[in-house]
Amino acid sequence: MKQLDICEGRVSAGAGVKGKLRYVPADTAFNWREIIASGNAELLEGKLKLKDSNRLFENLNASVAFDKQSAVINRFEGNVNGSDFRLTGQLINLVPFLFEKDARVLLDGDLKSRRIDFTNLVEEDGSTTNDSEYEFGLPKRLDFRMKTAIEQFVFRKFEAQRVSGIATLQQGKLTVDPLTFNTADGALSAQLIMAPVEGGNYRMNCLADINGINVKKVFTEFENFGQDYLQDRHLEGKANAKVQFRAVVTKALEIPSDKIESLIDLTIDNGELIGFESLQDISEYIRSNKWVAPFVD
Repeated sequence: MKQLDICEGRVSAGAGVKGKLRYVPADTAFNWREIIASGNAELLEGKLKLKDSNRLFENLNASVAFDKQSAVINRFEGNVNGSDFRLTGQLINLVPFLFEKDARVLLDGDLKSRRIDFTNLVEEDGSTTNDSEYEFGLPKRLDFRMKTAIEQFVFRKFEAQRVSGIATLQQGKLTVDPLTFNTADGALSAQLIMAPVEGGNYRMNCLADINGINVKKVFTEFENFGQDYLQDRHLEGKANAKVQFRAVVTKALEIPSDKIESLIDLTIDNGELIGFESLQDISEYIRSNKWVAPFVD
């Protein structure tokens, strides 16, 4: 309870345990794997906030049934920092996870949401201050297999609709396969893997098919990919592409440009470069060159 800033709500429970709790001298710990839990618990109108966290969970409602060493989540819904969620599924190996420091728990479930604003969900570095420094991390002792259906997903300027996929986290390695969503007037289907590397960073590998994407909107959503040479104001057209992409993603959710490897098969329909100064300089030079100008329209 010392780790909680806010803990409110109405809880009702009828639960029981049976089995023999044995102390194991070799492990200097109790063996909770012979304990069998049963019963039900319900939470209504809950509110929760951890100390030194920017995440406020509100309107929490849950119904859980205990089944041996696991728990069946019949309903767990609420809002966190303006994003809504509804989760159903099962927490496998829950009892050992609660009482053994090295035990892992597996969440096998379905997640649905009308809107997730990931900008407000990523934990900020060290405190609740409102700045642009993100601190992204995957849970250490939680594995999951999650079927997701999100109507709208937002992160900074990026926006996607009808997001669906199956996300798997195993021993710190995140896989999303398949992943589909609509964005920038087009559609994307992909396979994504993020694996932890040194310094709290992640190695990301992605295979993607892109269809009918508005090039201008993509550059806007991805904030011109961190460069100021070719920007959204210069571009028009629809893009189709097959992409192989590898990069390092920092815990601040930044991608260093020198850590990017990509292979892209790209076609653009009705493309335009508008007011692109570098090409304008070349055009003016060609027109002023008396040897070349007669051959250029």
